[in-house]
Amino acid sequence: MFKICFHPLQALQLVKPRTGAHRATGAWANSSKKTLAIFCVAMLTASCTPGSTFPRQGLFGNTTLPPCSGDGTIFASIPFDFWAFTYHQLVDAAVTEHFKSFDVQRSSVFFSNLKCSAPDSAGLLKPSAPLFLIAANLAPWQNQQNLARLSEQDFGAVLLEFLRIYECALKNHRDFLDANVIKDAHLFSRPPLDWQEFGYEHKRRESVIEQELRIARSALDRVLYTTGSLNRLTPFLRDLECIERASLDLRNVFGLISEGGTCLYRILDSRGSLRDSPES
Repeated sequence: MFKICFHPLQALQLVKPRTGAHRATGAWANSSKKTLAIFCVAMLTASCTPGSTFPRQGLFGNTTLPPCSGDGTIFASIPFDFWAFTYHQLVDAAVTEHFKSFDVQRSSVFFSNLKCSAPDSAGLLKPSAPLFLIAANLAPWQNQQNLARLSEQDFGAVLLEFLRIYECALKNHRDFLDANVIKDAHLFSRPPLDWQEFGYEHKRRESVIEQELRIARSALDRVLYTTGSLNRLTPFLRDLECIERASLDLRNVFGLISEGGTCLYRILDSRGSLRDSPES
């Protein structure tokens, strides 16, 4: 049996860690802590910066969408032949006004509706007249409070909801196409109803519905894709306009201070006159 003996100094040398490795490990830990602290501070600063808030979740908190039907919508009060015209005219007007907001000319409606004193970014830009008209006829904005909070930033949400009820009205009309054609027989035929005219009207409406269901959504998707790319620079454009307005206000204030300062020495000298002395 062998007995191994160590000198106390040799034992301490075995237990003592390597100085280089220990320093490297400590430096790595310190750098990791600094990186984590910088990341936390950056996230906290970004979350508290105005205009850098997180996106809003949905339109409203407790919104119940109506059933997929044309009843109670704008299409229930107009004849079928004017459905496509009404939808495309309203959407075209809203898109045209929205694209004006990207115009660099100062005659745009974007700058005339800009409210730099709004409490949040959603209230900076008032909705255009066509967008407000569309939203006023949609269920989520039937509440006056929701309608008052409407902004041009809700452009995509309003048009998507308008497209939804338009497609629902078309599909509901197609499901009961026979009854709807007979109901509107006085618009295209004299009594008694001619079944040949009934078949022609039935086929015509069916082709119109299929065409609208095929074109409407794809067209709106292209519009939203284009406006979504352009909207990325809209907050920067709004900030520049508001900064320019604030600089003009500051210039006017300092101009008034400067003009008031020219009369200050005369006010301090109560013995003299505030009027300019006549030329000798």
